[in-house]
Amino acid sequence: MATPDSLAALLPLLSFSCGYCVVDSLFANGTLPVAGSVDHDISHCPSIPLSERPVLQQLGRGIRHRWRSGACYICHLPRATHGPRPMHCQFRSDHPHTNLIPPALWAIRFINGHIYRSAMHAMSVAVRGHSWDTPDAMADWIGDDCATEEGNSAAALVRFLQTKFHFMH
Repeated sequence: MATPDSLAALLPLLSFSCGYCVVDSLFANGTLPVAGSVDHDISHCPSIPLSERPVLQQLGRGIRHRWRSGACYICHLPRATHGPRPMHCQFRSDHPHTNLIPPALWAIRFINGHIYRSAMHAMSVAVRGHSWDTPDAMADWIGDDCATEEGNSAAALVRFLQTKFHFMH
């Protein structure tokens, strides 16, 4: 299980980044995108096909966390990784990780079959009774604090990317 401190060291590298573009860059180039170069939301992402954007937005709207899960309702990561929501975050767009997790999961699912199978295995998705076959199934996985050994699916996803692509070892 990742500690909040270990994730806190990774999260600044992913701040204000589109998760889809992060995964695309890691897969295509083996590196994280240049900071600030992928600061956009789903509706303005140059990498997500127009036909997929409404479905990806459906995924984001479908995420429901249990009341006491400890997950941030904006970024889905454990609140302990960033503390209470900063006072300056009055809107979703102010949160540094608002566009990270659902688009990253979507990219893992659809950009490359090998990465998808590797992620499914590494995070025991099917073994724990989940799938990533539909936006609703993906939303259920993100919202289930028992879906991974991490105790938080978003944290498990960040940890998978870090391990798979060897950044910050």
